[in-house]
Amino acid sequence: MKVKKKLCETIGPKLVEDGLFLVGLDLMGNKLIEVNVCSPGGFAEMNDERSDNLQEYVIDFAEQVNNARKS
Repeated sequence: MKVKKKLCETIGPKLVEDGLFLVGLDLMGNKLIEVNVCSPGGFAEMNDERSDNLQEYVIDFAEQVNNARKS
């Protein structure tokens, strides 16, 4: 898990710089094989690990980004 977290911390800033705030990372073992921009998915699996619904935070964040771009 530490390697996967390090991978996200490494590529995350570049993705955000490119305006990609929500992507799915496909990993095979500890190797990145694909960055899913159009269909990130994975929410059901992530929600199984959490006590809340991640999609609510994602929608709130998307609304904040959209509103900031309008102003």
